[in-house]
Amino acid sequence: MNVTELSLLGCKLIDLPHSSDERGRFVKTYHQAELAKSGIDFKHKEEFYSWSERHVLRGMHFQTPPFAHQKLVHCAAGQALDLLVDLRKSSATFGQTCTVALSAAKPQLLYLPVGIAHGFLAVTAQTLMLYQTDSLYAPDHDQGIHWRSLPFELPVTEPVVSLRDQGFPALDQFESPFL
Repeated sequence: MNVTELSLLGCKLIDLPHSSDERGRFVKTYHQAELAKSGIDFKHKEEFYSWSERHVLRGMHFQTPPFAHQKLVHCAAGQALDLLVDLRKSSATFGQTCTVALSAAKPQLLYLPVGIAHGFLAVTAQTLMLYQTDSLYAPDHDQGIHWRSLPFELPVTEPVVSLRDQGFPALDQFESPFL
């Protein structure tokens, strides 16, 4: 696995092992021992996916302690622009943002440590995003930051955003529980 450190402390982009032939493609999206070799201690507890149409923006999501989690993200179909913001008060990159282009055509895995808010913009129709977390979903600890309060440069001015995501507080109005 080739691992690239991103601009947000602890966030990593991992090239996934894959093969292709006349039948199609095979991609290995999770291997605990290989992740550990890259310094990632991740024990899979829950997995889910989202299917989005073009210009749908989901985010910026995270879970608060004691149900905060690490996350692995993979684009299995289409293309997405992943959006990240560091909410960890003691981090050297606190409040900073990062974008990562993910595509099913180039199998990669995005690793997000605890305290990183995550979202994405579906660049193509029928974008399938897979998520793995190391804790279970806890609705009372599921929160977000309003995406417009962050300095992301998106290729669309009016993305399709859920009412829930539109109601999140701005970053400067959020008191982070992440140390």
